[in-house]
Amino acid sequence: MASGDPTSDENAAYISATAETLGLTIKPEWMENVARFFAVAKDMAAFVAASGALTDSEQAPVFEPRDAE
Repeated sequence: MASGDPTSDENAAYISATAETLGLTIKPEWMENVARFFAVAKDMAAFVAASGALTDSEQAPVFEPRDAE
């Protein structure tokens, strides 16, 4: 279920665009490790999606924190 080359141009482009949208800076020397983690996260997401858990589970109640007193 591996997602291929974690440092592919497609992954790098997605990571860069997402970082820019979120206002994050990814230094060039960090990119390989960020891309490898991204590939692991994509594989985990695919595993969860393939398990059917997303359609067989009920939504959790919404957590609403109390105001600090």
